[in-house]
Amino acid sequence: MALLPIDLQTMFNQMGHIGRETAVQREVPAQYQVLQGAEIARKTVQDDSSVNETRELGDGLERVKEERQRQGRRQGKEEASGSEHQQTPAHDEGLFDDPDLGHNVDLVG
Repeated sequence: MALLPIDLQTMFNQMGHIGRETAVQREVPAQYQVLQGAEIARKTVQDDSSVNETRELGDGLERVKEERQRQGRRQGKEEASGSEHQQTPAHDEGLFDDPDLGHNVDLVG
């Protein structure tokens, strides 16, 4: 397929528009990156100057304390009801329990 002179004139006239479009398309990702960087910097400054809300720590020592209190209440209710059923041991027989070692562990160090 041969190119006619009119086709060449049209293509040469459009080269400037194509060049500008290509340049804009190449600059767009860089502009987005600059905007995102500015947004992150603004948020960081705002977080540094504000009082941060505490996050929930999840399961921890307080949960263990609450579980012990619940167990104590259950045992108190069972004893108060006067049930004559023999209670099962709190631990499995397959576990080794040494009374000389004690039951409390110091996690703080």
